[in-house]
Amino acid sequence: MINIKFLLIEDNYVNAKLMQKMLAPYGEVDTATNGLEGITMYNESINKLSLYEIIFLDIMMPNINGFQVLKEIRELEERYELEKY
Repeated sequence: MINIKFLLIEDNYVNAKLMQKMLAPYGEVDTATNGLEGITMYNESINKLSLYEIIFLDIMMPNINGFQVLKEIRELEERYELEKY
């Protein structure tokens, strides 16, 4: 049985629901509706020692775009000395 831990960062409701439905058979899908929420969820996963294995990240989001989110995630990985894939 496959059990992957996904983080989906998507501000479009319809796209998020579609992705959740597609990914659900493969594991647990946590969804953030904006970049800041996604960064918070990723940081919390580090603190809980329950890291996400795959992150799906929308690029065009208001306030903080996907490139900025990725930069923040990479900085967290660097700070906590996590492996990057």
